[in-house]
Amino acid sequence: MLATPAGGERFVRVIREWLGIDDVARREKSQNVYPEFANVSQAMEAESRAFIAEVLNHSQGTLAELLTANWTIADPALAKVYGVEGAGDGHRYSLAGVKRRGILNQGAFLSVFAGNGGSHPVFRGVALIRHRDGSVRRADRASFWNHLLVSIARAFGVETDSFGKGADSTFTTGALTGLT
Repeated sequence: MLATPAGGERFVRVIREWLGIDDVARREKSQNVYPEFANVSQAMEAESRAFIAEVLNHSQGTLAELLTANWTIADPALAKVYGVEGAGDGHRYSLAGVKRRGILNQGAFLSVFAGNGGSHPVFRGVALIRHRDGSVRRADRASFWNHLLVSIARAFGVETDSFGKGADSTFTTGALTGLT
């Protein structure tokens, strides 16, 4: 079924709905904070569709590539927002010069899981955990918070596997000890 055009389109739609990015073009953002959003929201939607289809049809087709690809497909206006030039022909272009990887760093995901007037990494972290686990159960609170903090730390370039209380009841992690 995925080999048919209709099956491929359905798969792209399912991934976009699962990630919650299927309505990015209908979102509103503060023009004072995001002056280009209205001009590129349709392009963000098109980018996510084209990117997922490219991963599925013309690439490895793996979840790892969906999450970590160092390329995307975007029009010139969206590429300018990303700080990249030379895009717009409907083909892949490299993101090697910018800190964007995979679908979770594309405009659609970042816009949907942000506030009207600013970025909101916690919204994104919670969305990812809920997508992974289905929901956050009471018994998993410690795991949830540990996973959330590790995700946030990694988003800021800090490699760590866990957080917790140290022997003296201070909040510690090997990689973050001493950071303020």
